[in-house]
Amino acid sequence: MKTLRTSRAKSGEEGAVLLTSLVITAILGIGLGSYLRLASSQYRATAWSANYNALMPAIEAGCEEALTQVYRHPTNLNADAWGATTNLALSNSIVLTNRWYTKSRTFGQGRYVAAVSSAIPPEIIVQAYFLKPETSIEMARSVRLTTVGGALFAKGMVAKANVGWVGNILSDSFDSKNTNYSVNGLYSVAKRHDQGSVASVNGTISLGGGVIYGGVATGPVGSVSGGRVGDAAYIAAGTAGIQSGHYVNNLNISFPDVAAPWAGGVFAPPAGTGTNSSYTHVLQSGNYQLSSISNGEKMLVLGQAVLYVTGSIDMQGQSQITVGSGGALNLYVGGSCDLGGNGVVNNNNDATTFALWGLPTCTSITMHGNAAFTGTIYAPEANYDAGGGGNNTYDCVGAVIVNSVSMNGHFQFHYDENLGRSGPFNAYVLNSWNEIWNEL
Repeated sequence: MKTLRTSRAKSGEEGAVLLTSLVITAILGIGLGSYLRLASSQYRATAWSANYNALMPAIEAGCEEALTQVYRHPTNLNADAWGATTNLALSNSIVLTNRWYTKSRTFGQGRYVAAVSSAIPPEIIVQAYFLKPETSIEMARSVRLTTVGGALFAKGMVAKANVGWVGNILSDSFDSKNTNYSVNGLYSVAKRHDQGSVASVNGTISLGGGVIYGGVATGPVGSVSGGRVGDAAYIAAGTAGIQSGHYVNNLNISFPDVAAPWAGGVFAPPAGTGTNSSYTHVLQSGNYQLSSISNGEKMLVLGQAVLYVTGSIDMQGQSQITVGSGGALNLYVGGSCDLGGNGVVNNNNDATTFALWGLPTCTSITMHGNAAFTGTIYAPEANYDAGGGGNNTYDCVGAVIVNSVSMNGHFQFHYDENLGRSGPFNAYVLNSWNEIWNEL
């Protein structure tokens, strides 16, 4: 009996040890399982995070490509193999309608689609995709970019600093390509439009007794005083001040300096011969260079010409620049510029066929002459001084971008709205960036 009891005791002890071992093993198994699940979850979270973060460099690459496209081809967005579409689904929640231009690129497990709208200025949407870890399903992120820029002469008269009018200055608009607002492409009082615009980026606008058929704009710290501003009905009613909705104070524009068109090696234009013998210089299609244009000189432009005047232009007396029918002149000026005498006669009556580009050393442009001016002036470091007028309504037609403006007398300035469509373009640049959608 004693032996039997001992055997049973040992057997019980062994069972307890086995049970304890099983419990410990179970606990270790549960712990190990939990650890493995935690490690697996951490791995998946890390992998998801890495893939999600990898979407941002892809988005940035798409944004860079889209911005390059609108910078290089602002009027030809389907260049460089960008495809056009009128209905593009970027994701389950983003469908682009109207006309867009798109380009896609694939890299490893990721890809992006960049889309540029046909609006002015264009809008950009970029969506990047990357595979979710251990699946064939994509995650995505999307951003929307807005741009600023576009037509260089989107407004009629723009100054970086102050605009000062003294006298009965008038500004309005017409459209040389729209018969509703022009007569044979010419400005007419009877068909004037009320899209005239005067702006100061960093200064103030003092209109005196002037009138603007259109609107005014300043930067946030700018102000407008004097004058009357509004649509045609508002001006016709004789109402004083600025019509509601015709003044904004959030103007934010930058104007790059003008670079010389070349470094040298270009010859002076020849003198006129035959029927053109009365001209000091006759320009055919090509590039020309002069050190100056002085009192009494006459110039005739017959072709598509570029003239670089490294010094000053001082036109007095019988001085005159004539752009012949079918001709066009891009005039680069390195010094001060006085368009006196008989001024610039543009026989095309088209502001796109005469352009004055003032280099940083061009700090003064004066317009006091007998002839009407038709063209554009871009001289962001120059002070623009125009006066006189009153003999007729055709004092200045086109658009002006300068450092400051001073006008007096009865001078009239008519903005050609066609310049906003057909004139030179300023590069579009990024204005805002917003993430609009993501799918994890």
